[in-house]
Amino acid sequence: MFQARLRSKNWLPIFVSLLVGGVALALLYGGVLLAVAGGTLFYCFAGLLLGGCAVFIWRGNRLAFWMFGVLILAASIWVLTESGLDLWAMLPRLAFFDALGLLLLLPAVRRRIANGPQWGRVHTGILALLIVSLPLAGLVFGSMSVTGEGGGSVSANADPRAYDDWTHYGGSAAGQRYTGLDQIDAQNADRLQVAWSYSFGDAEKQNLQVAPLKIGNLLYACNSTNVLVALNAASGVEVWRHDPKTEIPAFRACRSISYYQNDSIEGACRARILAATIDARMIAVDALTGKLCTDFGANGQISLLEGLGNVQRGYYWVNGGPTIARDKVVIGSNVIDNQKWGEPSGVVRAFDAVTGALAW
Repeated sequence: MFQARLRSKNWLPIFVSLLVGGVALALLYGGVLLAVAGGTLFYCFAGLLLGGCAVFIWRGNRLAFWMFGVLILAASIWVLTESGLDLWAMLPRLAFFDALGLLLLLPAVRRRIANGPQWGRVHTGILALLIVSLPLAGLVFGSMSVTGEGGGSVSANADPRAYDDWTHYGGSAAGQRYTGLDQIDAQNADRLQVAWSYSFGDAEKQNLQVAPLKIGNLLYACNSTNVLVALNAASGVEVWRHDPKTEIPAFRACRSISYYQNDSIEGACRARILAATIDARMIAVDALTGKLCTDFGANGQISLLEGLGNVQRGYYWVNGGPTIARDKVVIGSNVIDNQKWGEPSGVVRAFDAVTGALAW
């Protein structure tokens, strides 16, 4: 039967059916693992629908189009429920389904699938519209705003002059890495002079790579062993200093830290500095005093090694600042790979910015 189909030049529908079937098996397998771990059931559902779609493509039955239309509609509803019109959240959920849908809409495939319920140009147009409309809507709405901490939003196209602080690693929640402040320009840059300087006072200076934050009249920075300081932005005078006493591995660096403010918090740590350390901890200190935030984890810190199994010292650490999004602290990791079998895998996690509890 397979050879007969090839002789009749039906190779493209055969290829598409085998591809869709392979994707269905992968989705079903991964979906079951995800469901067992407590995740969404959507990928199990999608795997079953795609499996049926592959069978109908192989048999040349138009039910393949109807079944794929149901899948795209279900995926669209799921994406809207999960993330709304957020382009970057849509893409990983819809892009692959959209690519498969475009294969089904190829004229050569549609001509070879001739049996079963009628499928006309109107139906093709509706399916094509479903495939492209949601990502386009996400592109339009997603470009209008960028979500910042606390569920607020900052216009991605806003005039940076309105923000004379540098509150994130990328400058703002929009990540523009740009400021509109124009007191210094190409005409006067050569006349700049040192206003002040600051030294962490390390006996061994190594890998000072930090991108400081500037909030209000304070400048926040860290050195390669995660010592945190707040400096008066105008004079450079040290306002506070916090040393987390890290265990120092062979490689060390602190490239950024993060700032979080929640006005619903009463007392200390309404504004806090969050930093991940080279010995795999996350610490939170009051932005005004440098004292540990006792409501965060265990007396101001959490271990990032929990749930990773047996991790050899120096094989897992973090040297970049976390991302703050919707009252969550999102952090990745740095892993020494290609060293031995059984080394820890990388992991992305989110913690509650106030309590330090694992969110996902």
